[in-house]
Amino acid sequence: MNKRAFMTWFALGHLANDWPIAALWLIAPAAGLSMGLSPAAVGLLFTLFNLGGALAYIPAGYLADHVSSRGRLLALTFWWVAIGYGLAALAPGFWSLAMLLAIAGTGNAAWHPIATGVLTRDNKDGGARALGVHRP
Repeated sequence: MNKRAFMTWFALGHLANDWPIAALWLIAPAAGLSMGLSPAAVGLLFTLFNLGGALAYIPAGYLADHVSSRGRLLALTFWWVAIGYGLAALAPGFWSLAMLLAIAGTGNAAWHPIATGVLTRDNKDGGARALGVHRP
């Protein structure tokens, strides 16, 4: 695969991975209304989601530095995110929703340091440009 095609697919993968986070800002308040949650409880959903993500960055970065098949790790994080959000959509209550969002957020966050390793490895001459394209 040529570099342009790789970067295009990589950018689309990043979009697919981060799109649910953007949608969450629209979905969580509506879910909160339908579940009878207070604004503080909706805020707690976002806090737990982000806490789950924060817990993933260092272990994922360490793993990405020590594993040769980063592409498989990236694929695993896509499934992790898809399953986490899919199960969260079926959550019957607040705490199950909060925990499943945190799990999905962990998978989403894990994608980023792994992707950074792939971009810098595959773009040795243009690592800064690759990261600039990758990061918002």
